[in-house]
Order: sequence, then C-alpha cells, then structure tokens
Amino acid sequence: MPLFIFSGRAHAFALGAIFVLVGNGVAQLPSYSAGQTLLQEAGRDGIANPSKATVVKMTIHAAIAPVPALKYQLLPEVPDLKPGNAALLYQRAHSTDWWFHFIRNNESEKIANLLDMPLRKMPRDRGMLLAGPLREMDLAARREYCDWELTPRLREEGYSLLIPDVQGFRTFGQMLALRARLDMLDGQFDQTVADLQTGFALSRHVSEAPCLVNSLVGMDIGESMFNQLEEFVQLDKAPNLYWALADLPRPFIDLRRPMQGEKLGITSIVQDIHNALRNPGQSPIPVPTLNKYLENLRQVSAHGAGTDFRFFVTLMAARSFPAGKEYLRKHGFAAEQIDALPVTQVALMYALALLEESYDEVYKWQGFPYWQARPGIAKARKLIDQMVQDQGEAMFLARDLTPAVDKVMFTRARTDRRVAMLQIVEAVRLHAAEAGKLPEHLEDIHAVPVPIDPVTGKAFQYSLEANRAILYAPPPAGEAVSEENALRYELTLAAR
Repeated sequence: MPLFIFSGRAHAFALGAIFVLVGNGVAQLPSYSAGQTLLQEAGRDGIANPSKATVVKMTIHAAIAPVPALKYQLLPEVPDLKPGNAALLYQRAHSTDWWFHFIRNNESEKIANLLDMPLRKMPRDRGMLLAGPLREMDLAARREYCDWELTPRLREEGYSLLIPDVQGFRTFGQMLALRARLDMLDGQFDQTVADLQTGFALSRHVSEAPCLVNSLVGMDIGESMFNQLEEFVQLDKAPNLYWALADLPRPFIDLRRPMQGEKLGITSIVQDIHNALRNPGQSPIPVPTLNKYLENLRQVSAHGAGTDFRFFVTLMAARSFPAGKEYLRKHGFAAEQIDALPVTQVALMYALALLEESYDEVYKWQGFPYWQARPGIAKARKLIDQMVQDQGEAMFLARDLTPAVDKVMFTRARTDRRVAMLQIVEAVRLHAAEAGKLPEHLEDIHAVPVPIDPVTGKAFQYSLEANRAILYAPPPAGEAVSEENALRYELTLAAR
C-alpha cells in the first residue's frame, strides 16, 4: 500500500504516519527492555527454541495475594481522582523552563541508556529526574478526565492539524520509568506502584485523542511501564499483582475514538463532497471550492508528488464518471440532480463513497479481540483489493487513505498479551506460595483463572524444564517467529 507523501510540513496527525510507523516497518513499535535477549540460533520453532523470539529471563519469588486483594492497583483509583482536565496539567509539564537544561544536555538519551541497563547495575542517581514535570504528571494522572480538545480542530483543519506535543510524551514516559526503577532500587514498593500508576494513566490519557499517532505513542509509553513491571515482580518480597493486572482495562488502549477521528480527518478536507453525498438536493459545489479540495487531496495522496495530480484527477474523473452517476442514482439522486453536477464533483463523490465503504470494512473489526479480528480484516483487505481492480482510479482515496488497522491492532494486542503473561507469572507465584514449587502445567493452577493469549485466542504454551518454567506466546498463525510477534518468559523460582 502506498505511503502518504507530504508537502514539506510535518503532519504529526495524518494517517500517513501510521503507515510510516507501522505499515512500513521503520517504526517506533514498542520495544522490550534490557535483560531481554533474542534467540539468534537457527532451529525449530516452539516452546523449547522459538527462533528469534524475544526472551525474558525472570527469577521470581513465591508470593500470596495481598489482603485486601486490590491493596495495590496499577491505575489511580476513583477515590483518588480530583475534578479537572488532565490535559492542562500534562501541557504544564511541557514548560521549557523545566526542560531547557535537560534538552541541552541530551538527558533523554542518557535516560534511555539507563533504562537499558539491568536494574541492579543501574546507578542510584536521581539527578535527571525533574521534580516540576513529574509533579504535574502525578497530578494529571489523578484527574477525572483527559480532553485534548482536538476534535473541533480536526473537524476544521483535517490533515493540516499539527500535534507537535505528542512525541514529547515519550520523554515523559522515560522519566516515569526511570523514577520507578530508582524507587525499586530503594525498596520503596508503595512508591513504585504509584509511579507505575502515573505511567499507565499517561499511556491511556495520551491515547484519548482522535488521532492514531497518539494511540501509538500511548502504547509505547505503556510498553515502557510494563518493562518496569517485569522488573518489579522479580524483587524479593514484591507484592503479588495478579488481581491488579486482572483489574486493568481490556483492551488496555481503546482504538474506537482515534479510528473514528482518522475518518473525520479524511472527510474534513473535502467536507462539501461529504455533505453532497448525504444531500441529493444540495447545489453543485463551486469550481474554486473543488480546486481547493483537489489541492487538499494532492497533499495526502500517493499521486500528489512526482506526477501531474490534476491530470490524474482529470483521467480519473473521465473514467469513473459513468460508474459514479450510477452509484448516485442508486443512492437517491434524481437524473436531473446528477446532470447538474460537474464531472469532477461526481467522480470525487464516488471516490469518497468507495473510501467510506473500504474504511468501514476494516474499522468494523477494531472492537473485536485481535484473534477474531485478524481473519476479518484479511478478508476486508482482499475485498478492497478486488474493488481496486474493478473500480480502477475511483479507488485512489480508498487505496491511499485506508489505514493499516491490522498492524495497529496487533500493536495493541501485544500490550494486552504482556498483561496476560504477567498475570500468569503472578499466578505462578501464587501457586508456588501454596505448593512450594512451580506448576508442571498451567492447569495445575487452581487458585485463580489463567488468561488466554489475546493474540491467538488460545492457551499460552507452557512447559517445565528442570528448574525453570517456560511460558511462550507464539506469533499469529502463518507468520514467521520474530522479536516483535513472539515472546518467551523463562521463569526460575528463587530458593526460599
């Protein structure tokens, strides 16, 4: 699928970023922390030797559930929330007065290096923690709602809307992760949980915008916090967080609003075309307005650079006009109404209608678990490919602007998979506290339910090898094992 071609300015919002971030494989997909190596050797796939899967080696301690069961929670509790909009406080945390020396000294890269260190080798240096921004983040995480007020701007500006602040939230996540690690080293368990709460709330708050780029950044922050949670559950005397993990929302990131926002961004740049499709009695769109819309489309279409876009549109309009007239006739337009419309308007109306059909074919699956949505999206993609063959140039909007929902959904499912696997790690710790040993099979765990893999919809693979347990999440069916789609936990039970 073609990438978006932008005209010189930085579109932080546009769907093209989704293709660059996800579909084109150059991405800032969430990565796993230090201490997690890749199996590079060739060999058979499976539990014993999942070639190229991400491997996390963990030494765990038996631990019973706390009393009350939700003594610890990973998101701020409702009684702790205060009235107000979290977005205002997050934006206060961006103040350049706080960040000037941090940026000048390239502290972000230093924090990234610290986060890649094994926890116990990390220096206990709090010099890079900025008290002002962290205070604002803690307050923001405990507000009742987060509204970035981007929907009206998106409706007005469409793809011209810039959101330069969103990438800065990655640095917020880094700083929160570093603070959590330092509190772990100091044995401050309650404070570490509070740090994690702020980080996970930030992850979800950043995602509560009508832009998929926000969702990807939110997922990245969440992955960073789950990295720290993997470290936390390995600490001696760390509380068991099974019920805290079970209490997290599923899915952890909701894609409904950003997916609908992306569609709004498309229709906003051709608003009168969108309105004309729903109002057969509307007057023809003036030529200057049509030209403005063509310029809007040129900036986001794969046909907009290196070719004469107007020539392409002229050719597209001529070829798709008969099919466009027939489409409008079937959807309530009288013959005289159609005849009054410019050829280009009819062609654009038809192209937008095909885009909306294509978009909905993939969007309708976003509310399903990944393992159920994946075959449905694949079927939708085949349908869209067939429509491209059948409708030709009229599908240029659908071909260029239908997002890579399957890849975004898999990124979300990876986060939910980690929640489930960490929940099983805590279930294993519960079992070890009762039985004094690792379970031979997941079915041996009776104290609590064992979640399934949200990527495959099946039970996780588990085996006991000598003194360690292997918990493995394989890639989706038909995909080769890689560090991005397969995860293996190797669990060793510490001696009492």
